[in-house]
Amino acid sequence: MFAVNIDIEGLAQSLTSKIEDLDYGRLTREIAFGVKDKMQKRIHVEGKNSKGQEIGKYSDGYMVVRTGNYKNKGSKNAGFYTKGKNAIYDIRSRKAVKVAKKSSGSGHSMREVYNRNSNRKVILSLTREMENDYQVVPLTAKSYGIGFGNRHNFDKMKWNNKRYGTPIFAMSEEEKKVMRDVIQRHVNSVK
Repeated sequence: MFAVNIDIEGLAQSLTSKIEDLDYGRLTREIAFGVKDKMQKRIHVEGKNSKGQEIGKYSDGYMVVRTGNYKNKGSKNAGFYTKGKNAIYDIRSRKAVKVAKKSSGSGHSMREVYNRNSNRKVILSLTREMENDYQVVPLTAKSYGIGFGNRHNFDKMKWNNKRYGTPIFAMSEEEKKVMRDVIQRHVNSVK
């Protein structure tokens, strides 16, 4: 038989010292950048929620807008609004209709072309506004997180989580592993 002596107080002091010596700003910034890149790829390229499942499928109506495959595609008035306040082309008379210019100086004559493929997998990206606004943001003087630069995209994120009934912008297990690896590396680097 043998005895093992453990200095619990010394071990606790050593661990406390390591935690106090961590550079939280550097740690949280590295976590945020590592996780953000993985989340962006998972959501906006692979179309997966935080559980690794497909977010959903786009509807027929949305696919028309996404791909630009309008009913009148190929005709003389293809790509133009033909009904409503933005109409500039009357399909019955085959004549242009005057449109009031917006204050910015450009009227809405052509439908926007998004040049997206016909894949029905939801990737929460049409104009790329939301995915381009997803960024690492300072939370305090010594910590960072992931969020949006404007409130509108934050609201879209909440709406999409509710709409698809699943946490899309929560961390996946793979992203949590990235976080744990960064923390472990930082703790091990403290002398």
